[in-house]
Amino acid sequence: MNNDAARQAWLKTTLAALPAGWRILDAGAGELRNKALCGHLVYVSQDFGHYDGTGDGKGFQSGQWDTSRIDLVSDITAIPQHDA
Repeated sequence: MNNDAARQAWLKTTLAALPAGWRILDAGAGELRNKALCGHLVYVSQDFGHYDGTGDGKGFQSGQWDTSRIDLVSDITAIPQHDA
C-alpha cells in the first residue's frame, strides 16, 4: 500500500470512530476530498483561497481544481472560528 492509500485508510477509520454530530475543521481542504468520510459529522472546510487552476505550467497546476465549495477562505493561522 502506498503512502496516500495508507493515509486515506487511517483517516477513514479514525473519522468513523468520532461521535456523530461532532464538528470537524478540514484545514487546507482543497477540493474537499475527505468530506465524504464525514457524513456523520458537522464538516467545515478551510483553505487559503479559491484556486483558479492557473499557474506557471511547471507545477501541479492542472486547471481542474474546484475549490468553490470551501466554507472558510482564510490564512490557516487566522481561521475566523472560535476555539473548541
